[in-house]
Amino acid sequence: MKNLRIKALTFFLGAVFTMAQAQELDGEFVDLGLSVKWSTHNQYQSAKTRYGNYFNWSKATNARTSTGARIPSKEEWQELIDNCIWKWTFQDGVSGYLLTSKVKGYKGNSIFIPAAGYWKDDHVEDLSSFGRYWTSTPVTSPDLQTAYSIFFQEGNIRWKADKKEYGNSIRMVMPLSVREVAGISFEKSRYTMQQHTSARLNVTVSEEARNVNHACRWTSADESVVRVTDDGLIVAVGPGRCTVRAEAFGKRAECTVSVIKHDVEFVDMGLDVLWATSNIGADNPSDYGDYFAWAEIEPKETYLRGNYRYASYVNPYSEVNTKYNQESAGYPIYDFEDDTVIYPSVTLEPADDVASVLSGGEWRMPTSRDFRELADNSRQDTVAVNGVNGILFTSTVHGYEGNSIFIPFGGMMDRDEPVGRGERGLIWTSNLSTLHYGGDNDADYAISAGIGPKDEHRHLGLPVRPVKGAKGDGSIWPPF
Repeated sequence: MKNLRIKALTFFLGAVFTMAQAQELDGEFVDLGLSVKWSTHNQYQSAKTRYGNYFNWSKATNARTSTGARIPSKEEWQELIDNCIWKWTFQDGVSGYLLTSKVKGYKGNSIFIPAAGYWKDDHVEDLSSFGRYWTSTPVTSPDLQTAYSIFFQEGNIRWKADKKEYGNSIRMVMPLSVREVAGISFEKSRYTMQQHTSARLNVTVSEEARNVNHACRWTSADESVVRVTDDGLIVAVGPGRCTVRAEAFGKRAECTVSVIKHDVEFVDMGLDVLWATSNIGADNPSDYGDYFAWAEIEPKETYLRGNYRYASYVNPYSEVNTKYNQESAGYPIYDFEDDTVIYPSVTLEPADDVASVLSGGEWRMPTSRDFRELADNSRQDTVAVNGVNGILFTSTVHGYEGNSIFIPFGGMMDRDEPVGRGERGLIWTSNLSTLHYGGDNDADYAISAGIGPKDEHRHLGLPVRPVKGAKGDGSIWPPF
């Protein structure tokens, strides 16, 4: 793609414009029915500078107006993505996205975000093709040198982890004031859940459809019954009833959550761990259950690289991740004395292990060592249960012969389509793959297993079969 070399008068905040002048160029703020109002223009955008100026992350996060405008967080950008229709178009000869609110009462309100490219060295690259806008959210892993930006082009919107010295555009937002919010409320005052499931409940401004989940601080009155993550995922840990609270704009909302007991059966195969008889989200052993991306703790409608929890794009041609990457794994070490290769192990933390999260720490996802122990100490037969094909693992351990578990051929979810369902049995392990060290995508794989190890792109959706009991050391199978 041809680079457009356009000299800019300014790069760093305040190099030419004073803050008073900047205010005049911020434009109006549009209410899209979200937790913040969005400016109609990029910072320093005018008739002469149709795309606005470019800022490194430090200057961007320090950008303020006397009225309280600032740059949005990653969560506020996500709110914009989730609640607006994004249409690629042209306005006054400028390409970009027209964002139109989908929120009831605010439909038709819109803003235009130009594809302003980005600043590199002494010029602008990819003008009219790409847009790269800073968020205020830093990337905490693997280092502190990057921050999240939203990257878009026609037909493609995704997150990037950009180096903080890069020059990106900024679009200001205006937080709602306490005076503008009369009160907040849950969409339901009472909610019933089954144990070991999760849900999200919308919190809105009273008498409005304005969703303010991203602005809320969440708490549970009894974490033995319900736990709530920082971003509002409600997890039914144990049977009982408790109050979930959300606080924002100096207001509080409450919901009474009742959790119905749901026992999950585990089988003793004579191994180090007990194996559940069904996948997470399944009502019986032959159900496929829910699908999860690796290190994600809730199912979703589409499984894309662009919406993966820890995805990060350093550039459009190289995929890395902000957590559980090669930097945290290290490289394999050759032991000359024993003539062997030592493969470092990376195992999911409990907060990223969906089995651990849903059970309050009682269960976990199996490690690759757990699967190897299962495969080495069982007979495997391809059978059909309730018309569903899968593998029946029957223990060969003395004293446990006849004990068995069935794992259906659930395949995987790629985008919004099932792949290999009824033909392939895939289950996530909690281990990062070592099978692709040295390649461009070496941080993008995790191990799945049925009878043997297989690496899969971690953004794909796979079933999860919980285990409980003594935890193995998580050592990864060496590649075969």
